[in-house]
Amino acid sequence: MELAEIPLILPAAGKSSRLGSPKGLQTHARRTWLEIQCQSYAKVGGRVVALVLGYDRDLYLDALGCTHDRLADALPYGGCSLYVLHNLSPEFGPFSSLQQACHWIKSATDYQAAFFLPIDTPLPSATVLRELAAAMKSGINVVLPRFGNRGGHPVLLSRAFLAEISVINALSADARLDVEIRKEQNSGSVVSIAVTDSRVVLNLNDSEAWERYFAELDASLLTTSSAGRL
Repeated sequence: MELAEIPLILPAAGKSSRLGSPKGLQTHARRTWLEIQCQSYAKVGGRVVALVLGYDRDLYLDALGCTHDRLADALPYGGCSLYVLHNLSPEFGPFSSLQQACHWIKSATDYQAAFFLPIDTPLPSATVLRELAAAMKSGINVVLPRFGNRGGHPVLLSRAFLAEISVINALSADARLDVEIRKEQNSGSVVSIAVTDSRVVLNLNDSEAWERYFAELDASLLTTSSAGRL
């Protein structure tokens, strides 16, 4: 499965209460985090991103220069086609955002799988994404990266699995992605891929974490630029 055939789902419907402002709209070098994520996905061959909004929807739409009447259309953004989805019940948590993306995939697309990546987790390397995509075969519903003994993101979910979880009551105890993945493990339809990219377990939850990550990003870009001049 090629990355161009797999949409990237970015849930951004929460309140970002710890950070105090929308995570996807954090800025670095005149780019929003959402733009950085989209550009990163486009760079490795991704083509489609589905952004699920909730509490800060209007702030995101203003940043995107998008009006409510254009939400049915894909927006060219960061080198990708960006679809903006609306979670009407963001108080139900991240699973409700995933379900909104499930409905979009079932009704409007023919994608056979999708990456699910929390908005505060950086996109990992192209190598990680391609290894996950290569492991999505017939009979497999979930492919997840593992760094050390920790599972991480993005998680690659099959169309069949997305259809199954789309009908779960969002208020039930089972309305958690980790719970549903554990159920799949009993049937042997989950694959765990060992990776060396620590970004799969990184969560940028507070301002200090964002500052550290952006500093590391700057250092990495500087090293790459210096190497290119040698």
